[in-house]
Amino acid sequence: MKKLFLSFILIFSLSFFCGCNKTSSPQIRDNYIMLSLEQSSNGGMTQSIRFGVDSKSINKMASSLKEEITFRRNLIEEVNEIRNEFLFSYAILYVKNPVEEYKINQGVILTDVCYNEKGDYVGFEMIFTSSGAWNYYHPSSSSNDKEESKPKRGGNIFFTKSSSHGLFPFSAKINTGEEKLVGNVYKDRYLSSADGLSFESKLKDSYQPQFIYNYATYSQRLKTNGNLSYHGTDNKYHHVWIVDGDKLTSENQIEISLTIINKGWWLFFAVGIPLSACGISIFIVKFKQKRKIKK
Repeated sequence: MKKLFLSFILIFSLSFFCGCNKTSSPQIRDNYIMLSLEQSSNGGMTQSIRFGVDSKSINKMASSLKEEITFRRNLIEEVNEIRNEFLFSYAILYVKNPVEEYKINQGVILTDVCYNEKGDYVGFEMIFTSSGAWNYYHPSSSSNDKEESKPKRGGNIFFTKSSSHGLFPFSAKINTGEEKLVGNVYKDRYLSSADGLSFESKLKDSYQPQFIYNYATYSQRLKTNGNLSYHGTDNKYHHVWIVDGDKLTSENQIEISLTIINKGWWLFFAVGIPLSACGISIFIVKFKQKRKIKK
């Protein structure tokens, strides 16, 4: 009986460690393009796009400091075009269904594109000030959603599990006169920054960026098929997918699952079984004592 009780407690205790992080740590290179989506403490979301400048490589290829500065300035302009595309799409959504609290610069705020010298990247952020604002600018249509991207639920009385999977963001296709993957469109933006410069041809031959998707949440229970996960200094759990440029296809997938422990049932069994065991033990002891007295 004691062994049964100890075994149950051990299983009960281990169940609360289902949110442990992965320990793998693939190397992230300087030539990357990253999309991040992070939960905010107020319920909103912050989306950001960053292009790793890879200044060391540019320095080796450029003929002068002037060319380096020109390349960086051109990249800022190219990324600003991406920012304007997002801004335009949000403006269209707002015009279709105006809601005062969700208007641009209130429900969603787009920061200026700038070069971060410490991180050696060019990028900007899109800050959605509430969960309502995020949902407003990212409407879902059940008729258009692919069946495989819809959340699937499962579990039992001890836990509930919800899982879903969909396309890696850079693997989505867009039409720019011809159908291209988002990752390749962004790659072309980086390469266009060298147009007319002495290293234009060399950069086009050598540039093969890593495409990175970083999702950060406060939930410890989230599980993914990401290449890397860690608990950051921002107190968020980061899940990172990394795809090398030569491996980017329209088939790259991301998978996410969330397991929620039904503590009520665990506590019921954690308390109920030991008490029942104790009750049975007491009953057996008293029964044996009565039999001895009768004898």
